[in-house]
Amino acid sequence: MLDRRTFLGSAAAAVAMARAESLAQEPVALKFGALADIHIRELASAATFEKALRWFDAQKVDAVLCSGDLADFGLAGQLANVAATWFKVFPGNKRSDGAPVVPLFHYGDHDCGLNPATLERCCRNRPDLQADKSIPISNRKAIWESCFREEWHPIELKTVKGYKFVLYHFTNGETAVYSKPWGSHAEGLPEFLSAHAEELKGAKPFFYSQHRIMRGTAGGPFAWGQDDGYATETLSKWPNCFAFCGHGHLMGTDERNIWQGGFTAVETPSLSYQQMHAGRENGFCLLDKWREATVPERQMPMVDAGSDYRPIARQGYLVTVRPSSITLARRDFLNDCFLGPDWVVPLPLLAERPFSHDWRAEHDPAPVFPKGAKATLAHIEGKDRAGKAERQIVVSFPAALAQGCHPRAYDYEVQASLVKGEVSRVVATKRVYSTHCFQGPSQDTDVVTCVFAEFEIPSDRNYVEFAVRPLNAFGRRGAPLICRL
Repeated sequence: MLDRRTFLGSAAAAVAMARAESLAQEPVALKFGALADIHIRELASAATFEKALRWFDAQKVDAVLCSGDLADFGLAGQLANVAATWFKVFPGNKRSDGAPVVPLFHYGDHDCGLNPATLERCCRNRPDLQADKSIPISNRKAIWESCFREEWHPIELKTVKGYKFVLYHFTNGETAVYSKPWGSHAEGLPEFLSAHAEELKGAKPFFYSQHRIMRGTAGGPFAWGQDDGYATETLSKWPNCFAFCGHGHLMGTDERNIWQGGFTAVETPSLSYQQMHAGRENGFCLLDKWREATVPERQMPMVDAGSDYRPIARQGYLVTVRPSSITLARRDFLNDCFLGPDWVVPLPLLAERPFSHDWRAEHDPAPVFPKGAKATLAHIEGKDRAGKAERQIVVSFPAALAQGCHPRAYDYEVQASLVKGEVSRVVATKRVYSTHCFQGPSQDTDVVTCVFAEFEIPSDRNYVEFAVRPLNAFGRRGAPLICRL
């Protein structure tokens, strides 16, 4: 028998699916690709960027949006490699069928030049890079115009097939009165939007892009890479705004990457490497990595999510605008697969808010393990993340993939309870990701493991019970698998 929450989730999923099928029959008004954090270095590192552009060309997009971090080290030669790849695929800003395609690019923090010490370290033993010039504030206009053959302004307004795009170049303090933290404040944005109010206001959506995550929006409240909240405050006065950002490298399988509040926001995953949220036993997150010295007890290595040099997954969106909807298809360009169900956002924006995080936390169903699934235990002589030898307990279980209305698990909670006589108490709880959580469902079929050191489990017990629960991205837990030691 279905409980009430599962029934409501099932009903909502069925309605959403029927609606998506209905909306898909409408004519297409606009189609564009969305990328971020491509981090191009040498031309060789642009191979997946070129592959993504050619896929977009085959989809007959009208434009390609890239939300910053085009060049990895902020070097003029690297930005030139971005432009060269663009014009290789779209010569004269034309698709292969001769139709126009508009580049909707803007600077991110990496494009504004790394600090001198970091730049020296990155370019050490690389005479080809040492001879290159960075893109400082004084000449980023000239370098941009030379590479992309278009005028540059700190905030751009472009029109594609009647739809407006506002592009905010990353700001790191080029005005004398600038007093906000580096790159975190959308200086001049309210004034720019007000100056173009007649073009932007109304029910028709307009699109906005900046590099850093608008605070408290896409990715959730704990997402890495948020700005200071000024953009969120500004854009909340524009309910017809559909905003894109990058910087967080959050994996495209994360359902929190789309958000609706006072406006609509989407965090675009990276075309370089992927990142998870902090606090998991094996997650790859810069916040965890920077604090590694404070968590020496972790027993598992970080999930290998790739790097600029070693691609594993490189992701972005195909955005399709119809009269009654905006659809985002999540794509892994390296592995040629889609990452999950499309997001179909109804128009006009905010007439309803199906992608409100609060709404989804209440209504999205929990993931479930496959029928007959079991969790198993094993004792091993292993090593913790720091390489210290430990006697370990390994809990293993199958991945919880999408089944009917039940979504693919975002991560897993493994809880150890000490049982002594009639008393049971939780003594340890860990959250873990599956090894391929950031890739398409066809890659995420490995057995998932969670590792405890024996010293983490008190010995004064009759037995230990381990409960393994799959969670959706909003924290709803599915039914557990139970095993005992």
